[in-house]
Amino acid sequence: MSKLKERYEGKTFKSNNYGDFVVLEYVDKNNVTIKFNRTEGMRQTTTASILNGNVLDYDVPSVFGVGVVDEQFRKQGMLHRMKSYKVWTAMLKRCYSNTSKGFYHTYENCKVSDKFLRFKNFDKWCKQQVGFGVEYFDLDKDILSKGGKIYSEDTCCFVPQEINKCLKGYKSKSIKTGVQYHSRDKIYQTRGVVEGEYKHLGNFKTEEEAFLVYKKFKEAHIKSLAEKWKDLIDVRVYEALMNWEVRVDD
Repeated sequence: MSKLKERYEGKTFKSNNYGDFVVLEYVDKNNVTIKFNRTEGMRQTTTASILNGNVLDYDVPSVFGVGVVDEQFRKQGMLHRMKSYKVWTAMLKRCYSNTSKGFYHTYENCKVSDKFLRFKNFDKWCKQQVGFGVEYFDLDKDILSKGGKIYSEDTCCFVPQEINKCLKGYKSKSIKTGVQYHSRDKIYQTRGVVEGEYKHLGNFKTEEEAFLVYKKFKEAHIKSLAEKWKDLIDVRVYEALMNWEVRVDD
């Protein structure tokens, strides 16, 4: 074993910002493999960087305190121009930014799966999905897992904004979804939305009557959108929409 190899291999050193790390393999001064003790993340570096402590641990979360961007993407220098990166950071922001959670209450208690917290996994998944990169398609976590709170490879899909918006109903805290109460006339009213325009569906004496009319209209409209976009959406999305059930608490 050379003196330099013996000097480095198996020895522990301290980085400036990421704690201790151990040298796993020394090939030459420009090719040294290290592993950080805290994250167990490994990377290639140089002896100069080791001695001055200027080594970076790319396994430390750097995006909203949870997201990990691997070294390969940082070196590319094109990270912020990648469509998958923009979608990924927006997803993390919805779940882990206090500003977003305070403004959009629907994201309260939402989480991202451990696998999706690593950008390289999300990027790979995106490139395999129907609808990724298509204009006016959004990332959705509710269609394949209705009411779900976790963004994961099993719950997420890409869908047209028209479908995404359609599934978001209006609801008051004390009345069934899709129903409004007019105290002056003492009637329950419901309406649907088609192509951005409200359509009055009727006035009713009971909340239940109004909801059932809304439910029938909404489910039929969702099925019509599924047929409209059938050739451009994932078959799982199509099947979920064709079996969609509007509930009183949607």
